[in-house]
Amino acid sequence: MKRRKVFRWFVLLAITVIAAAGWSAWPGVGAQPDGERLARMLRSPEWREDRFVNPEPMWNDNARVLKESFRKNPSDTPTTPVAVYDDAAAQYAPASANGLRVTWFGHSSSLIEIDGVTVLTDPIWSTRPSPVAWAGPARWYPPVLSLAQLPHLDAVLISHDHYDHLDRAGGAVHISGLLIAAPRSTANTSATAQDP
Repeated sequence: MKRRKVFRWFVLLAITVIAAAGWSAWPGVGAQPDGERLARMLRSPEWREDRFVNPEPMWNDNARVLKESFRKNPSDTPTTPVAVYDDAAAQYAPASANGLRVTWFGHSSSLIEIDGVTVLTDPIWSTRPSPVAWAGPARWYPPVLSLAQLPHLDAVLISHDHYDHLDRAGGAVHISGLLIAAPRSTANTSATAQDP
């Protein structure tokens, strides 16, 4: 009898934790499209019935992914601190000599300077690329530059709508007056996003 009661409390606690996680992640998931945005989506050749469909089918081994996500692999995390360039801000003081400079910040985050135009791609400045700040893989080192240390940005380019390519909490997508270019499938990532 006591075991059953403990089990019930455990189930109730698990449901509460899952509900709290879903509630805290909801703002990062987005809202339903409407108006002109919804009309554009419905006209897309990739829109079928109620969702976007990849032109090429994808095959995923979900069972293996789930199994591997619970395995510890010693090569997943560095055993010593990752060396980073510690004078990055000084790098941007002079303009590029030939009008082209690309700085890679990690994964797909890059700063592209070309002929006086500066574009930041897939900015990730938060500690975790996740819909919630308290779960998900953590970065190995802090950003080498804060967003305030970046040169003037003309645009932010979002390649696609995965959390490791769009950092809503990190701040770059909230810079006032900044053009944010994103693919059509990124419908709910930002209210200010514009299709290229």
